[in-house]
Amino acid sequence: MQLTVLGCGDAFGSGGRNQTSFHLKSRGGEILLDCGANTLAAMAAYGCDPEAIDAIAITHLHGDHIGGLPYFLLHQQYVAGRTRQLDLIGPSDLPHTLPRLVELLYSNLRQDWNFPLRYSSWQSGDPHHSAGFTLRAEPVVHGIEAYGLRAEAEGVVLAYSGDTEWTDTLPRLADGADLMIVECHGYAQACPGHLDYKTLVVRRDQLPARSLALTHLSEEALAAGDHIDLPVLRDGQVFDLSRGAGR
Repeated sequence: MQLTVLGCGDAFGSGGRNQTSFHLKSRGGEILLDCGANTLAAMAAYGCDPEAIDAIAITHLHGDHIGGLPYFLLHQQYVAGRTRQLDLIGPSDLPHTLPRLVELLYSNLRQDWNFPLRYSSWQSGDPHHSAGFTLRAEPVVHGIEAYGLRAEAEGVVLAYSGDTEWTDTLPRLADGADLMIVECHGYAQACPGHLDYKTLVVRRDQLPARSLALTHLSEEALAAGDHIDLPVLRDGQVFDLSRGAGR
């Protein structure tokens, strides 16, 4: 399994980082975890082909995690000429929210896609199979319907907290994962619906993943970089998880 960090920033682009999106590739196919507003530009910058994406898994319906979906669909319709199915997996309101979002951005556009969209909703613990990946979700605490995810392929497990404050589902997400991506919006200041570095340091032993990497850092957290001992993701970073190595 190969992971490319398309975006590991917060909603405000703190530190010049792109909004959240992660590209996963296995021998069975390619998926995105979340799709922030500048995902297409990041894919072009880091050599990821939008047409190769088989499925997009969405953790929650905040703009910095879904804002790139309308542009992705339009690209597939008018640039790529896509005809094969695209799987969209996310919170229960995704089939209603996404068409409204497209309408707001492009009010004169008829949403008669040339390719089938297959919507699926997360159910805690139930597996979704797409593009050679087995995806499982656990509910997290973010003020709206929100999930953390596990993606498994080729015997490798990536866990992703999504946006959340501390919750007892996080250890289940982490259990046995080769890598867990954990949001860390704050350094010492707790923010409702988000994790902070001080909490993660205290709780680290409760996250039984082989390794952790931090994402979604605010300006406050980035400014404390010299005091953060856990790895912090950067845009464009690539991990070959089959070897457990990043570059």
